[in-house]
Parts: sequence; structure tokens; C-alpha cells
Amino acid sequence: MTKKIPNNLISQSKLSMLFKIANVQYAFAAHDAQHRAIIVSNRSGNYQLHAIDFESGYERQMTHKKGGALFGSISPDGQYIYILNEHNGTEYGHFTRIPFEGGKAVDLTPNLKPYFSYSLSSAHENGALCFSASIDNTNAVFVVKNKSRSHRHPQRNMRSFTPSPQNSVPTDF
Repeated sequence: MTKKIPNNLISQSKLSMLFKIANVQYAFAAHDAQHRAIIVSNRSGNYQLHAIDFESGYERQMTHKKGGALFGSISPDGQYIYILNEHNGTEYGHFTRIPFEGGKAVDLTPNLKPYFSYSLSSAHENGALCFSASIDNTNAVFVVKNKSRSHRHPQRNMRSFTPSPQNSVPTDF
């Protein structure tokens, strides 16, 4: 006995097309330049990070990772994008700062061993950067101070904090 398929069901080709439509996973706007944002979209095949300026129409794909890239941050002024530059799909690397409109990437922590992390935040008032990372099976919080707001050598003012029951977060940042 053969079942008859109703005519109102979606065809196989239409169903396949639903899985090929570009999707935006998330979007984050710059605090002080909300016309600038980063988005994660799969329009290139894998989810990759993109920089978009909604006022000018400027757009560029920031990452080109074989396995895709889901995480990134944008500076409050919208001038920089921060990504974890990891190698070989290990998810261990260093955060880098890339100018929004293009230019050379700067390693924010060149003297650290590769670490696992997925999020970096930047302070609105003083430009300090903060992230948590796992290095050698130890979790730590890192703050990269930016007293002069110069973007040349951020690690020179870096402090770290390793949580334990005996200590608390330093308050002199």
C-alpha cells in the first residue's frame, strides 16, 4: 500500500534552499558609533565575522577561517575589531586588534603563550581591554591598560589575575 503525498508539502529542492539562505548569528554595535557593527554571518559558506558600517554601506569579511569564526568584539568608538587569532583550528591563540576599515593586525599579547578565550571587552572611558583566558590549565583574567589611548604597545600595561579562594579581584585597574 503506497501513501499519497499531499500537494501542500514543500518540495525537496525548496527545502534544500532553506538551508542555503544566509543567516546572521549575532550583531554587536559600537557603543559610541552605533552605525558600525560586527556581525557573524554564514553568507560565505561558514559563519565568519564581518564589519559593517550602516551609514556608508562599507562592509568587509574580517575572518576567513576554514571552520568558521563565531566570536569577536568591536571597540566603543568603532575604530577596531578584536578577534582571537588562533591557528590550525585549535581555538588557542592571541587576541588581535584590526582596524575597522583595514590595515595591519596588532597582537595584543605577544609575550603570552597561546590561550583559549572567546570574548574581549573594552572599557568605554579609558580604552582598557579585559578578557578571561585559559593558559596551561589555569584560568586568568587579563586587563590591558591603555593610559595614553595609544594603540602601539598595549601589552606593556597588562596585568593578570588568577582567581583563588585566597585572593580577590584587584581594584586598582
